[in-house]
Amino acid sequence: MGNAAGIAHDSGGRLALFVREADCQRCDARLSAVLADKRPVDIYLVDSEGSDQKLRNWAQQHRIPAEQVRERRITLNHDAGRWMRYGNGIMPVLLQQGESGWHIAAF
Repeated sequence: MGNAAGIAHDSGGRLALFVREADCQRCDARLSAVLADKRPVDIYLVDSEGSDQKLRNWAQQHRIPAEQVRERRITLNHDAGRWMRYGNGIMPVLLQQGESGWHIAAF
């Protein structure tokens, strides 16, 4: 069975979501679905340019729950090339951690 984010609950592994800061309605929709699913997720902002302030502003604008960030159920990260390595340039892309590493779970 799937869920709102379109991810199977097969392994229950941690998720990684790669999104853009601006002009990406699909990113916002995928983010909303992932947050509604309440699974641990690492969020990568691919166009943060390494700016912590840009990342914080984006998180506030998208109402990322601060408590879940403090508990490390949600992490906010700069991409640093991971999107191209794991996401094959798909935007947005959601990866799921499994026994054999990361695989694309939804896009």
